[in-house]
Amino acid sequence: MPWIYLVHLKYPAFLQYFFIDQQFSRFSSDQFNNQQPWPFYLLCLMFSFLPWLFVSQFKFSKQALTQQLGQPIFILVVWWFISVTVFFSIPPSKLVGYILPATAPLAILIATMVDGVLENLVC
Repeated sequence: MPWIYLVHLKYPAFLQYFFIDQQFSRFSSDQFNNQQPWPFYLLCLMFSFLPWLFVSQFKFSKQALTQQLGQPIFILVVWWFISVTVFFSIPPSKLVGYILPATAPLAILIATMVDGVLENLVC
């Protein structure tokens, strides 16, 4: 909060620009650049994790994930991924950095599957 106050002292229009224009208006209007279709973030995540998807051999099963993570953790991670991806896919203006909070749960799911694949290779 102190830095927001100091910036506001130097630039009185900062609060309007930062909170209203860049947060609410960017989410609710189509007047901003970087307009992308709704599956934009799914494609970004797929291409970002593509090498690991190949390592996991695309062996994603709910049963294997719930065995390794436990049912409550699995539900949390899936809900985390879906809610962040859907929320940021709603506005027409999309920036790639907005989807970063969805990379952690996806990394957990893929790491769990890679661990299962590697465990089967060793045994």
